[in-house]
Parts: sequence; C-alpha cells; structure tokens
Amino acid sequence: MAKLPSYILDHCRDHCPKATKDWTGFYTQLEKEIQELNLKATLEERFQSFQFHHIPKIALAGCPNGCSRPQIKDIGVTGFMTPQLSGNDCSECQTCISVCQENAISWSEDGIAIDTQECISCGECIRSCPTERISAKESGWLLSLGGRLGRHPQFAKNVGQVRTGQEAKKWILSILQDYCNQGLTEERLSHYLERNKWVYEPSRS
Repeated sequence: MAKLPSYILDHCRDHCPKATKDWTGFYTQLEKEIQELNLKATLEERFQSFQFHHIPKIALAGCPNGCSRPQIKDIGVTGFMTPQLSGNDCSECQTCISVCQENAISWSEDGIAIDTQECISCGECIRSCPTERISAKESGWLLSLGGRLGRHPQFAKNVGQVRTGQEAKKWILSILQDYCNQGLTEERLSHYLERNKWVYEPSRS
C-alpha cells in the first residue's frame, strides 16, 4: 500500500481568468515551510493507526468560486476582491449587471448600485467594467477553519481576512505548529481547532 502523505495542500488551476489573487508564489513558499515542520513524525506518533482522514488538509483558492474546496478543508484560504464605485463615468453598458451571478448590482435612473450584502467579492464586475466605474476597494485572502467530511461533516468557519499571502502563510504555519505541539492523542486537526474554539483569528497588521 502506498505511504500516506503528511499533509494535503490543494490549489485551483493556474492562470485562471476568474482569480482575484495569484496563489502560485504563495503556494510554493508555503509548501516548502510546511515540509520543514516534519508533520509526518508527529502524526505517526499521535495516531495508533495513521489513516487518510487524519491528514491535515489545506486549500488555496484564487477566488470565491473555491474550486479547490476550501469549505471542507481543515484550513482554507480564498482570494477576494471587493468592488466600489469610483469617480469615473459609467458607459451605461450594464455589463456588470449581466456578469454578476449574485444579482448584487442593479440599475436605476441614478445609475448602478452595489448591494454589499449580496456581493461575495468575486471581482467579476470589476474585470468587466470598460470605464473602471467599478474598481477594487480592497483585495486579500479570506481565512477559514475546521471543514471536514466523513462521519460528522461540517463546513469551515470564516475567521477573518488578511491582505497578503505572507500574512496568510504565517497564519497557516502557526496553526500547524501549535497542532504539532498541543494536539491530543488521536485528535485530527479539525477536532483540535474545534476544541480550541476557533481561536486562530489572524493578527491585524
């Protein structure tokens, strides 16, 4: 039987036109530093019979479409880009309305309006606007914890956001290091996070 990996680090496809953030450099740096943690030794000592569902699972997604499924991973990092209305003139093409899958953009005699409650910060309207009437207000990485499948499935919980891949990498590594040092016998990563009541909110810089 093939040996199990010590972690799974998934990502979405490279050069995707939907991506709001480039995950490629972030991924390379993160994988190198995860390997330096030597998770394999910790996991083989912690679990009497090391199984696939014990493996820490991490996903990087370039946008809220989440093709790498961060919603069901122990640790998820998802790119986002939040729109705003700039001072530029609107061409009244209404392309932004047609590309918005959340119906978060509307048109009236006053022009376009963005419903921030419905918007998921996918950035599609920003990319489609020919005059940059819709521009990026902010972009970064959304952070989530504790997703899993199996006997007791649950979606990951959103715990915050950071601006840079460097900040997200530091956040991920701190969680894995603490899990190595403080996790209980037979305790998988999502259960460890649940026991600690999702305390791993990102530090503000």
